[in-house]
Amino acid sequence: MHWSKDSSSRVFGGDGSVFMILFAGNNLEGDAARAAMKDAAPKFKGKIMLAETDFDGEEVERITEMLSVSVE
Repeated sequence: MHWSKDSSSRVFGGDGSVFMILFAGNNLEGDAARAAMKDAAPKFKGKIMLAETDFDGEEVERITEMLSVSVE
C-alpha cells in the first residue's frame, strides 16, 4: 500500500501493531525495493502492515514528523 494522508489511518489506526514503511526514491533502486516488498507482502499478510512512500513525495514530511525521523 502506498502511504498517503488518506491511508495513514489504515497504517496507524489499524488493528495491527506491527508495520513496516519503506522510504524509497523515484529511481531504479527505489523501484526494485518496492517490487521486492510487493513480492514479500503475501508472506506477511495478516501479520505486518506494509506501506511505502517516496523520499520526494509530498507525504514524506508528514510521515517523518509522525515517526520523529529525518530523511538524510
